[in-house]
This record gives sequence, structure tokens and C-alpha cells, in this order.
Amino acid sequence: MGKVIDVASWKDLLAELPDLNAHREWVFRGQSDAKWTLNPSISRHFDYLRDHLGVNTIAEQDLEFYMLQNFKKTARLYTERLPNESDDLEWLALMQHYGCPTRLLDFSFSPYIALFFAVSNGTTDFSLFIIPLEALETNWEKNKAIKICKKANCKATLTESVAAFEPKLVADRQLFQQSVFLCPTSIRTPVGKCILGKEFLDEVKKIRITKTLRRDFLRELNKMNINMATLFPGLQGYCESLKTLPLYSHHSLRQFNNP
Repeated sequence: MGKVIDVASWKDLLAELPDLNAHREWVFRGQSDAKWTLNPSISRHFDYLRDHLGVNTIAEQDLEFYMLQNFKKTARLYTERLPNESDDLEWLALMQHYGCPTRLLDFSFSPYIALFFAVSNGTTDFSLFIIPLEALETNWEKNKAIKICKKANCKATLTESVAAFEPKLVADRQLFQQSVFLCPTSIRTPVGKCILGKEFLDEVKKIRITKTLRRDFLRELNKMNINMATLFPGLQGYCESLKTLPLYSHHSLRQFNNP
């Protein structure tokens, strides 16, 4: 899927990013392991279930349907801000927000925020995916055709594609993270199918970055006020940000050891 480019410095990375004037014309996803593909959490979850159940196949479509139906029934006990009953994409976004595995993939309109999620976790080489928005299905009316149903209830098969959408019920952290979701028409739709035409192939990039640059990149992002405290507003995000304080300055550990 597109080009794979290795960069050896922050300057090299900046040279590969789209023009800042093209904001919201591109979407970005950072991954903490450069070997990972664009694989949604529900796909990984079903692989986990197969492994633990000791089976080769499971009814993925039916299981996804039952997860969604159970969430719709129970979510009203925890929050009053709920989507319309028939808007499955909005329900999936809400499920994703609270940690349930879904077919959605988190992206951001900001390359720097996406990069932060790649560099702030893990110890391996990491990556940044860059995709032009016009290569994705962005028509909201077509997106609404994506319905989660039991296999027996699905009378038609949608053309394999990947839609980009922003949920209407926006959580505070989605706002701060400039979030946008990619949603494949089926659980196993390869996200490479998001490219709607060959003319976009040269514009899609996977930037690979060596693990030795993790600290340097964290410090550059912190200079831009991109850290756990700003991306996850509240006490939990602030506490998470404290864990990385020693990484932001060459002298910080000396300072902490000699108060």
C-alpha cells in the first residue's frame, strides 16, 4: 500500500509531510511498531478469540452484531448522550471511545498528534501512515449504508471500501486529538482498499522511524505542547504525562536526583 520511506531525523520526517496549508486534506495514523499493518481492533480481537478457543473459524459477523446490540441496550445506564438507534457508525465510535474492539481505525488530521501515539508507547521501530482524504469514501449518505447485522439478516453485500467519517457526538479528547475514523465495509476488508484510484498510490506513504529517535521525537512534540496531558484532558492524562517527564530534558534526571 503506497510507498514505504525510512527517515533518520526529525528534519527528514518534516520533509515527507504534506504542506500545512493542506490541513484536513490528509489523514494520519501513528503505530508504535513499524511491522504492524492497518488492522482494526476487532480483527485482532477475533484472532485472539480463535487462539484461546482453539478453533480455526468463528462467526465474526454475528459476534460483532451481538456486541453492538448489547452495547445499545446497556449504554443508556452509563450515559445520556446516545446516537440515533439506526446510526451504527455513531454507535461504533462511542464503543471505540470506551475501549470496545470495533472495525474502526483511529486517525487524526494532525500528523504530529498521530506521531505522538506511535512514539509514546513501545520500544521498537515505529511508523506514521499518511493518506490523502480524497482517496477515501467521504460521502456521509454512503457511509450510513454501513450497517452491522447478523449474517442471516444481511441481504446485500456492500462493495469493499473504507469510509472516513467524523462522529457527531464528539468527546473532548476526540476534539483535542483532531480525530477522524476509517471504517471498512466489512471486518476483513483490507484497509489498502481505501485507495479509490491508482492516481493516489504515489501519495500514500508509510514512514518508518528507527527506535533510537523515540526520545528526540518526544521532545520535539512536547515543544509543540503535544503530550498526554493535552491530548487526554483531566487528571488521568496529567498523571500519564508525569511518566515521561525525565525524557524531555538532558538534565532532568540530574535535577530530580539533586533537588
